[in-house]
Amino acid sequence: MLAVAAVTADAAAATPLVDYSNYTLKVARSNLAATSVSNLALFGGGLAPGGYCNDVDIFNSISGLWTTATLTVARGFLAATSVSNLALFGGGSTSQGYSDVVSIFNATSELWTTAILSVPRNALAATSVSNLALFGGGDANVVDIFNATSGLPTTATLTVARNYLAATSVSNLALFAGGRSSQGYSDAVDIFVSGCLSGSFINGTGGCQRCPAGFFCPPASSSPPTPCQPSTTSPW
Repeated sequence: MLAVAAVTADAAAATPLVDYSNYTLKVARSNLAATSVSNLALFGGGLAPGGYCNDVDIFNSISGLWTTATLTVARGFLAATSVSNLALFGGGSTSQGYSDVVSIFNATSELWTTAILSVPRNALAATSVSNLALFGGGDANVVDIFNATSGLPTTATLTVARNYLAATSVSNLALFAGGRSSQGYSDAVDIFVSGCLSGSFINGTGGCQRCPAGFFCPPASSSPPTPCQPSTTSPW
């Protein structure tokens, strides 16, 4: 009896206090983007039956409550990522064409601000590494890089212009893979190495040197970004 009672007590303690079974988004939609920052999960934009949507549904994992916000521009086929205390929603398709707007949510202040991509585009991919948020591809070979520490944007380039690609990060690397280019489906993988300016690079030599094909280095603030080429030395 004591053993059974202990198991029952443990099971009760493990039961969630919040019922997660009955949640729905404010607006039914597809082609939205999602990211998480702090204790918040955010679902923004999308394509609804009535057109593009600017709704952001925000779930608080501590309280179990949902709140809503709005993007500055209603759009679908956008990308989202988080860095530091910021959640960023960038690019996408609107009723007027491709968007260059980045809507930025500050989880600390709970305020929204905006930034601009260097090129309007949709079906792009986003990921974050270190203090950088990267938005790459989307009918272009451009990578927009937002520095959460300095607040300054810079750009780099992918080896192949493509949309509907995927992005993720591991260790100090941000990877952009696959997608559709003007030549068809792509097998390209571009790998961004964070921190090479401070001495950490893929080949371990302490600088951006002899970049393998498909790698590119973080841009210096005083110089336009240039992709590294095989067996060459980066300008940084």
